[in-house]
Amino acid sequence: MPRLYIIRSTHGGVKWKNSLGGDETKIEELKPGLIWYWPLVSEIQSIVTARRPVDIPTMSILTKDGRSIIISAAVVFRINNVTLALGERNWDVDSTLVDIAQAAIFDEVRSTSFEELLNGTDQLLDTVTTTCKTEMKKFGVLVEKILAKDFDKSKTYRQLGDAASFITEEDEEE
Repeated sequence: MPRLYIIRSTHGGVKWKNSLGGDETKIEELKPGLIWYWPLVSEIQSIVTARRPVDIPTMSILTKDGRSIIISAAVVFRINNVTLALGERNWDVDSTLVDIAQAAIFDEVRSTSFEELLNGTDQLLDTVTTTCKTEMKKFGVLVEKILAKDFDKSKTYRQLGDAASFITEEDEEE
């Protein structure tokens, strides 16, 4: 018996169609609207395609000159190819986006001095945005912008041998 599925105007979807008795699965992109499907031979999955943000968790990274910083960000994006986002190349868009953004931020911070970061955070974010745009295009995602949420120097604590004393980055500078 066929069933009705509704895809909202802010979403897109895919229909996974299996041939009866065969191993082949076909993917069909679905636009917003009412969709009839047969549950025995097909499955529907939808995803938000409208502009939305995803948070990049706070990371502690050493700069090129050995200073410890913390940084967190948000990525603003939308999905422009649902078939790539859900079907052919990816399973979880948000996780893929976080992985790629974290790697890009890490690489940029590690190759930049603390002073350069203080004076050029916008340049860092533009470079990371460009990297994420290129990488996420493969997954049907259009990255609009990466925004910094937190950026500060951090303290690093290290234990000295078996002793119960610790030193911080500030202790070493004195």
